[in-house]
Amino acid sequence: MIEPIDLIPRPRLEAYRRSSLVFGLTGAILFFGILLAFFAQQSWFQQNLSITLEVPNSMGLELGTPVRMSGLRIGLLEHTELLPNGQVKLVLRVPVKYRPWLSPQSVATIKSDGFLSASYVELKPTAKNTGTAPDKFNVKFTKTPSIEDLLSDAKETQVQLHSLLLSVHEITDKQIPTTLKKTNDFMTTSSSLGQLIVREIPRVTVSSTSLARTIDQELKPTAQQLRQTLQSVEKTGKSATETSNASQKMLSEIQPELKASVQELQETLSRVNKMMQAIQKFTGPLFEVNDNKRNP
Repeated sequence: MIEPIDLIPRPRLEAYRRSSLVFGLTGAILFFGILLAFFAQQSWFQQNLSITLEVPNSMGLELGTPVRMSGLRIGLLEHTELLPNGQVKLVLRVPVKYRPWLSPQSVATIKSDGFLSASYVELKPTAKNTGTAPDKFNVKFTKTPSIEDLLSDAKETQVQLHSLLLSVHEITDKQIPTTLKKTNDFMTTSSSLGQLIVREIPRVTVSSTSLARTIDQELKPTAQQLRQTLQSVEKTGKSATETSNASQKMLSEIQPELKASVQELQETLSRVNKMMQAIQKFTGPLFEVNDNKRNP
């Protein structure tokens, strides 16, 4: 019987086996370490908050997209779902340690660091938060201006700028020359008026001086007479006032007596009237008899 011949010596074979075993164990430990680090980074071994929001479209977001707050990465995009109304539901996973800064009143936006960089979800912290947010809640979505919106706004701005330039051209081409012509006419008229005023001012000054001298000369002889006349008028006014006061006082004194005299005069006239009526009744037949005798 032929015995097998060992091509590799036993000591070297055992050393090779031991090194292979150590290499395999090291690789397994490294693999599991990397796997655990990945799971820890994805927050799979800790309690998380589930935050839901609805967006018009996915906007290039993929599973695992970072979720940031104040520039710091706090979670990731865990799930996407197309809703019946065409909206896209995004489910964010955020560790519970960020609960004090998040609540249903928080606002989510989708941003990017540049034109070529990937998008991410930005959560705005809630002011004066009590830290009692539930494990699952919805937040509002606010759209940030996109490149298409900026281009549309730029186009509208260009149209408005073109209209403004047309208006400026019309003003500079039509209205400004007319305004300059009117201004020139006004300046010419003002210059002529100024020259006329300059010419007429000395004449007016001379005339005013002459008039003042004439008035002064005429007033000097009559000033004394005018003063005496005014004094006489003042005295007359005082006399008239005194006469009026005296007359009023006299009337107030004789008013009762005058009233009594008028009453007595009325009574006397009434008696005379009665006497005349009686005389007329008595003399009436006599006049009729005499008339009959004169006219047989």
